[in-house]
Amino acid sequence: MYDSGAGDEEGILLDRRNRSIKQLDPVAWKVWQLCDGNHSQNEIIDEITRIYDVSTEQASRDIAELLKELGSENLVEENTDPSYSTLDLGCKYCDAKALSTELKRRLGRS
Repeated sequence: MYDSGAGDEEGILLDRRNRSIKQLDPVAWKVWQLCDGNHSQNEIIDEITRIYDVSTEQASRDIAELLKELGSENLVEENTDPSYSTLDLGCKYCDAKALSTELKRRLGRS
C-alpha cells in the first residue's frame, strides 16, 4: 500500500487529440512529475520507495505497469535513443495539471 501520510496531490492529463482526461492518483502523479528527463527509471523507483512505504520490487512493477498503461493510451512518448538514460515521457498532445481541491469536489472526489 502506498501511503506517505502527507496529503498527496493528484493530477490529470488532458489529451487534446481526443479530448479525454486521465486522472492520476498521487503515486502516478509523482511518477509523471519525475519523468522529466532528469531522472532515470531507477532514480524514480528510489524516490517512490523513499516517499511511500513500498518495496523496491513492488514500486518497480507498479511503475512499469503505469508506463505501459500510459503508453497504450498514447499518453507518453518514450525516448528511444539508447544513449539517453533518463526518462522523459511527456506527451506533446497532453497538458498535465495538479488536481485542485475545487476540481476534486466537482468530480466528487473530495
